[in-house]
Amino acid sequence: MFISAVMALSLSLQSGDPISHENVERIEVRAPTRAGHVLAGTFSIPTGLRRGPVAVFVSGAGPQTRNYSTVDGVNNRAFEKIENGLLRIGIASFRYDEVGTGLSGGSYREYATSTTLADDLADVLTTLRSHQKFEATEFLLIGHSEGGLIASMAAVSSNRIAGLVLLAAPATPGSQVMQDQWAAFQRLGGETTEEQQSIHRERLRLDPWYRLFLTLDPSPIYARVVQPVLLLQGEQDYSVPAWHADRIASVLRENGNTRVKLVRLPERGHAFINLDPNEFDPAVTALIVDWAAAIVRTRPDKHVSGPRTPAG
Repeated sequence: MFISAVMALSLSLQSGDPISHENVERIEVRAPTRAGHVLAGTFSIPTGLRRGPVAVFVSGAGPQTRNYSTVDGVNNRAFEKIENGLLRIGIASFRYDEVGTGLSGGSYREYATSTTLADDLADVLTTLRSHQKFEATEFLLIGHSEGGLIASMAAVSSNRIAGLVLLAAPATPGSQVMQDQWAAFQRLGGETTEEQQSIHRERLRLDPWYRLFLTLDPSPIYARVVQPVLLLQGEQDYSVPAWHADRIASVLRENGNTRVKLVRLPERGHAFINLDPNEFDPAVTALIVDWAAAIVRTRPDKHVSGPRTPAG
């Protein structure tokens, strides 16, 4: 991707590098959920700030902690790097351990589906709104992969969401996503169809998350999103192919959302990394920070309009 002089400036000023402890206050937060378990997370607030927008991060598929990485088994600190860029422009943030991971209670395997994880996210927002040390005026939701879908599910039922960042979010039911993945992996010399089908049958039997994932159609959810949306998509993505972002943008626009920005990165895949899996692309952080700054700066009022009622 060509980076202009403006983007180069953003990369230097809005870096995802760590911030000194003097410039940020980190608070451990416990968020009770309607299901009974309690989620744990880190609330990061620029020093001296007592009210303003909060970015909340939503992890991709599988049991994930607040230290989310876009590469399995590699700690590339993706969410932490985006968070650091946002803190530098005065936007607080919250990263949390999903159910049954890290310091959070409950069982991921028994509880988690896209729907129940969206309920958890809504309960997290409720806790943050009532936090004694910081008044959250509105929220920016940043989700990777399935996290983008979960963020969208939460956004359509809340009037406190100022905007959404969807990184490689799926546009179709998981059955289509899986077919695309299987075809791509086979082209790359991966698993055979027989092996894939065996794994598929086992997951259908044991995994409630997987059963819903295969059938849940995201399009009606995206159709109800009224907030500004930034779509980021790697053109070399073999997990969620690039056309998914095009379809999401089309659904949003066809249903009246005129505040949609789609950026495709030609040399990036699902993880948005450079050649080194530890290096989450700083250009992605800069794009998010620039967009978030504009959204917060141009907000016409304190809160966005209420959720749209679906037609028919």
